[in-house]
Amino acid sequence: MKTNAYLICYDIADPKRLHKVHRYWKERAMAVQYSVFAGSFTPAGLWRAVAGVQDLIDETEDDVRIYTVPQGSRIYVAGVTREAGAVLLSVEIFGAFLREIFDRWRRLP
Repeated sequence: MKTNAYLICYDIADPKRLHKVHRYWKERAMAVQYSVFAGSFTPAGLWRAVAGVQDLIDETEDDVRIYTVPQGSRIYVAGVTREAGAVLLSVEIFGAFLREIFDRWRRLP
Protein backbone atom coordinates (compact mmCIF):
# COMPACT_ATOMS: atom_id res chain seq x y z
CA MET A 1 0.00 0.00 0.00
CA LYS A 2 1.19 3.51 -0.81
CA THR A 3 2.56 5.65 2.00
CA ASN A 4 2.88 9.41 2.21
CA ALA A 5 5.40 11.51 4.12
CA TYR A 6 4.17 13.69 6.97
CA LEU A 7 5.53 16.23 9.44
CA ILE A 8 3.97 15.96 12.89
CA CYS A 9 4.28 19.01 15.14
CA TYR A 10 2.78 19.54 18.55
CA ASP A 11 2.50 22.01 21.40
CA ILE A 12 1.27 20.34 24.57
CA ALA A 13 0.43 22.49 27.61
CA ASP A 14 0.85 19.91 30.38
CA PRO A 15 4.27 18.27 30.99
CA LYS A 16 2.71 14.84 31.72
CA ARG A 17 0.73 14.90 28.49
CA LEU A 18 3.77 16.23 26.64
CA HIS A 19 5.79 13.21 27.76
CA LYS A 20 3.00 10.81 26.72
CA VAL A 21 2.59 12.46 23.31
CA HIS A 22 6.36 12.43 22.74
CA ARG A 23 6.57 8.71 23.58
CA TYR A 24 3.56 8.04 21.34
CA TRP A 25 5.12 9.68 18.26
CA LYS A 26 8.57 8.25 19.06
CA GLU A 27 7.09 4.76 18.55
CA ARG A 28 5.58 5.72 15.19
CA ALA A 29 7.90 8.28 13.58
CA MET A 30 11.36 9.80 13.78
CA ALA A 31 12.16 12.88 15.85
CA VAL A 32 13.66 15.65 13.74
CA GLN A 33 13.43 18.48 16.29
CA TYR A 34 11.88 18.97 19.70
CA SER A 35 8.13 18.40 19.25
CA VAL A 36 8.56 17.72 15.52
CA PHE A 37 8.50 14.26 13.99
CA ALA A 38 8.68 12.92 10.44
CA GLY A 39 6.87 9.78 9.44
CA SER A 40 5.56 7.74 6.59
CA PHE A 41 2.02 6.39 6.86
CA THR A 42 -0.63 4.76 4.74
CA PRO A 43 -3.93 6.65 4.80
CA ALA A 44 -5.38 4.12 7.25
CA GLY A 45 -2.24 4.24 9.39
CA LEU A 46 -2.41 8.00 9.58
CA TRP A 47 -6.03 7.92 10.75
CA ARG A 48 -5.15 5.32 13.42
CA ALA A 49 -2.26 7.52 14.59
CA VAL A 50 -4.51 10.60 14.75
CA ALA A 51 -7.18 8.69 16.69
CA GLY A 52 -4.54 7.44 19.13
CA VAL A 53 -3.04 10.84 19.83
CA GLN A 54 -6.50 12.35 20.36
CA ASP A 55 -6.86 10.04 23.37
CA LEU A 56 -3.69 11.55 24.90
CA ILE A 57 -4.32 15.29 24.50
CA ASP A 58 -6.67 17.89 25.90
CA GLU A 59 -8.18 19.41 22.77
CA THR A 60 -8.94 22.64 24.63
CA GLU A 61 -5.27 23.24 25.57
CA ASP A 62 -3.06 21.24 23.20
CA ASP A 63 -2.24 21.60 19.51
CA VAL A 64 -1.18 18.73 17.22
CA ARG A 65 -0.66 19.43 13.52
CA ILE A 66 0.14 16.96 10.79
CA TYR A 67 1.31 18.29 7.44
CA THR A 68 1.47 16.25 4.26
CA VAL A 69 4.87 16.54 2.60
CA PRO A 70 4.33 16.51 -1.16
CA GLN A 71 6.51 14.23 -3.29
CA GLY A 72 9.61 16.09 -4.46
CA SER A 73 9.49 18.71 -1.70
CA ARG A 74 12.82 20.16 -0.65
CA ILE A 75 14.14 20.54 2.85
CA TYR A 76 16.74 23.17 3.65
CA VAL A 77 18.77 22.28 6.72
CA ALA A 78 21.40 24.36 8.51
CA GLY A 79 22.95 23.82 11.89
CA VAL A 80 23.02 20.88 14.26
CA THR A 81 20.57 18.12 13.41
CA ARG A 82 19.04 15.70 15.89
CA GLU A 83 20.59 12.68 14.18
CA ALA A 84 24.05 12.01 15.62
CA GLY A 85 24.69 15.74 16.16
CA ALA A 86 25.81 16.14 12.56
CA VAL A 87 25.99 19.56 11.00
CA LEU A 88 24.26 19.82 7.66
CA LEU A 89 24.52 22.76 5.30
CA SER A 90 22.85 21.32 2.27
CA VAL A 91 19.67 20.91 0.29
CA GLU A 92 18.00 17.52 0.03
CA ILE A 93 14.95 16.23 -1.75
CA PHE A 94 12.65 15.86 1.23
CA GLY A 95 10.66 12.82 0.15
CA ALA A 96 13.75 10.74 -0.62
CA PHE A 97 15.54 12.11 2.46
CA LEU A 98 12.61 11.28 4.73
CA ARG A 99 12.17 7.77 3.31
CA GLU A 100 15.89 7.02 3.69
CA ILE A 101 16.04 8.27 7.27
CA PHE A 102 12.77 6.58 8.24
CA ASP A 103 13.88 3.27 6.67
CA ARG A 104 17.13 3.45 8.68
CA TRP A 105 15.15 4.22 11.84
CA ARG A 106 12.89 1.18 11.30
CA ARG A 107 15.94 -1.10 10.99
CA LEU A 108 17.37 -0.04 14.39
CA PRO A 109 17.33 -2.82 17.03
